[in-house]
Amino acid sequence: MTPDTHATGAQLAQLHQLITDGFTRLEKKVEGVEVRVADLEKSQAGAHVVYEYRITENKNDIDNHSERLDEAEMFIASLRPWLKVLMIAGTSLLLSITALVWSMITGQVTLVMP
Repeated sequence: MTPDTHATGAQLAQLHQLITDGFTRLEKKVEGVEVRVADLEKSQAGAHVVYEYRITENKNDIDNHSERLDEAEMFIASLRPWLKVLMIAGTSLLLSITALVWSMITGQVTLVMP
């Protein structure tokens, strides 16, 4: 064997060792990822049940709020006739006071204090 052949053989052996070490590290990393994925799958296995329960609870809350909103709207609708009566009474009172003040300004009415 010539010295160049030994150098090439040693370089090939070193390259072979580097490649083998690299694949070993890659295999360990892949195994670590597989373990993490398996753990994640195990931890998330029952999560859909919890999510479905939460969604159902939220839907029930929304339904309850809708019912309460409907009740409030019905209550407000029952107050509308009274609101009209109060508006008419308030308007009449305001017009009466305005007429009295205007009459006092123009001198048509005099208030006498005893």
